[in-house]
Amino acid sequence: MEWKDIAAEIGKFAPLAGTLIGGPAGAAIGSMISSALGVANTPDAVSQALTVDPEAAVKLRTIDAQVQIAQITAASAQVEAVNKTLQTEAMGGSFWQRNHHAFESTLTILFVIGVYFVLPLLHIAVPVIPEFAFMMIGGVLGVTAWQRGKANIQSASQ
Repeated sequence: MEWKDIAAEIGKFAPLAGTLIGGPAGAAIGSMISSALGVANTPDAVSQALTVDPEAAVKLRTIDAQVQIAQITAASAQVEAVNKTLQTEAMGGSFWQRNHHAFESTLTILFVIGVYFVLPLLHIAVPVIPEFAFMMIGGVLGVTAWQRGKANIQSASQ
């Protein structure tokens, strides 16, 4: 028997733990459940305990709550890290350094509008722009955003 085989049985009492035990985190959640139930760390022992132990449902609900708290804590930490990075970026460097992403994005948008909307309105032939030119613009925007993000994460963690 595997952990995924008892996922539905666990899911009756602890929906989140039942979902997680059927996936890649199954062994870790299974270990938590077997520890809480006081049985061996095997799906068979847990399945047996669920049918025998009258307190099993309460213990599983407690584990489900702990998993939810862990997920919320992780999500909050991620939001906090992003906010700290954004705040660091807003404080650092000169006006041009703080706003270079906005300038690059605005110029890219103006380029597209100019070539594909303004030129046709003025009855000027739209030049053939190779695909690699757009890839270059996207690459520049992507790389600068990635580099700036890494620098801000590093300075935010200090």
